[in-house]
Amino acid sequence: MTERGRREAQLPAMRGRSSVLRVWRARLASRQRLVHHVVAGALTLAIIVTTAVSWVEVAPARGRELPAAALVLAACTAMFLARRHPIPATALSLLASAVYYPLSAVDGPLLIAFVFSLFVLARHGRYVVAALFAIAEFGIVLLGELGPVRHLSNLEVMLLEGWLVAIIAVGVIVNNRTELVRRAEKEATDAERLRIAREIHDVIAHRISLINVQATAALRRGDPERSQQALQVIRDASKTTLTETRSVLGMLRSAELNAGSAGNRSDPRLRPAAGIEDLPALVEDFASSGIDISLEVPSDIEVAPEAARAVYRFCQESLANVIRHSAASKAQVRLEVEGRLLRCVVEDNGRGGRVLPGNGIRGMMERARLLQGSVDFANATPSGIRASLTIPIASEQRPTRTTATDKKAGR
Repeated sequence: MTERGRREAQLPAMRGRSSVLRVWRARLASRQRLVHHVVAGALTLAIIVTTAVSWVEVAPARGRELPAAALVLAACTAMFLARRHPIPATALSLLASAVYYPLSAVDGPLLIAFVFSLFVLARHGRYVVAALFAIAEFGIVLLGELGPVRHLSNLEVMLLEGWLVAIIAVGVIVNNRTELVRRAEKEATDAERLRIAREIHDVIAHRISLINVQATAALRRGDPERSQQALQVIRDASKTTLTETRSVLGMLRSAELNAGSAGNRSDPRLRPAAGIEDLPALVEDFASSGIDISLEVPSDIEVAPEAARAVYRFCQESLANVIRHSAASKAQVRLEVEGRLLRCVVEDNGRGGRVLPGNGIRGMMERARLLQGSVDFANATPSGIRASLTIPIASEQRPTRTTATDKKAGR
């Protein structure tokens, strides 16, 4: 894969799903506002036109038109307010409907305003309040039917209540769908934060450890030539750290990259994602601190980019722990393919003991779990720690070659 291709393959993992979900949610919210006002406007027009036509045909008694018209406008206004103030808007539309029908000689479709506000209330997750409003409406209708004159048949009353229940059910479904989107966004955001934390830790921590080891060695050595070599390692390690940090931070600018900024895509400072092919250079870096390290890698092995990065970060963190904690003189990095699984083993001859998980080890385990794999630690024979990463592989095993970098600082 070319360098640019590797960089392009790396970007989606760093952006994560949360950026896409945030953009989609913002667009959805804007669209929902527009749809709400369009539907409310259409219903308002239908209510006003239908009621006006009925008034012309019936010619109601003078003195009732103005209060009835005010109630119609109040109920229609409640539909526009329902998105931001669902409970007051539903109460207003219910009150307007309850007063309008006994007052006006024209029935009209004013109840639609209450039904719409009830739907918006349920869509906001106020299920209990919506049910109480529906019960109140049903009670008002029954109270009106107790008089000597029946306006609705029993079937119509039951259909009205079924209509209210159905409206609430649709609002609940829409609200559940919105909550699922929000929950998915939160989970994706949390996963992205963990991924960014792992990347920054993996990029910086082992380089700082290497710089610390070399700086300590330079201070203790009396040989100016060997101290000079240690300082050169520090310089190279700090330069690599800056480059990799720029790469991580550059990839986080996903919005700019999505906008098609060619300058960022071709920025030479943005390093491609590290993988299995970068293990020799990684081993050489750690070997310069004075520890003998051997490396065994299956030749021409092909794995998914995320798996290759996980192997590299596992070796990086494991070797950094060897340098910091084990007091080992030798270490071995070994990749083994067993069927459809790739196992990476880092073993040293240090003092061994119990492994206490820190941020780095927790990052290893999180990476492994994301790839349906696992990380295990055990005491090596005769001494030291054996750390192993097991993850699925994308290709079959190829012939194995062994390379050794038995280097020490100063050689």
